[in-house]
Amino acid sequence: MDDYILGIGGSLEPDSRSEVLLKHMLAALEKQGGCTEMLSLREVGLPLYSEKSKQQALAQSFIDKAARAKAIVLCSPEYHSAISGVLKNALDFLSKDELSHKPVALMAVCGGAIGGTSAINNMATIVASLHGLVLPQHVIVEQSYRNVGEVLESKYLHRVEALAGRLITFSSQYGNNAA
Repeated sequence: MDDYILGIGGSLEPDSRSEVLLKHMLAALEKQGGCTEMLSLREVGLPLYSEKSKQQALAQSFIDKAARAKAIVLCSPEYHSAISGVLKNALDFLSKDELSHKPVALMAVCGGAIGGTSAINNMATIVASLHGLVLPQHVIVEQSYRNVGEVLESKYLHRVEALAGRLITFSSQYGNNAA
């Protein structure tokens, strides 16, 4: 599992739009030859971050998965011009040891036509501070897209597939596990 891509979903809602978007991304990565794993923070149940909680088994398992991944996909809903609290908490468990020189693709689901950029910028700032390699492309999807669980509209699906291709290429050329 050394060359797998870890997808981290930043919502606590089952079948949230951001989780659906992440599933589409991981499917697109697999279609292009990637080996993926989806990590739903709802299911992981990380405690609130502290140095002490970092030693707990749940936290250590999350940290180990991030460390083993060749690349990471982060997907968050945008709440009040920021990423979700659960995703911020999870990212607080990670350090430069897990993200340094690791390609990271970013995606956000927003409530309106002009949202999402703040969530992307939040994630980019956090990843860059941990020396991760943020892909210059990203995907932002309006929350109003179809009903939960349905197929993404073609305009969004095209963006997801393009980002998946860029992540595969980028991780094989520049990932921290690249030869």
